[in-house]
Amino acid sequence: MCCCLLFSLLPVVWLLAASILPEQVFWYPIWLGAVIWNGMDGQGGISRLID
Repeated sequence: MCCCLLFSLLPVVWLLAASILPEQVFWYPIWLGAVIWNGMDGQGGISRLID
């Protein structure tokens, strides 16, 4: 239950942050996709599964 609530609140927090830090919040989805694809260190992530 708590995990579902967390994921449902993320878009709300993101939209609220957009009014305070518009440029940084704009890049967040692109940054998140890069971290998932490449991993935090740039060496892992799901891109390694394709190799």
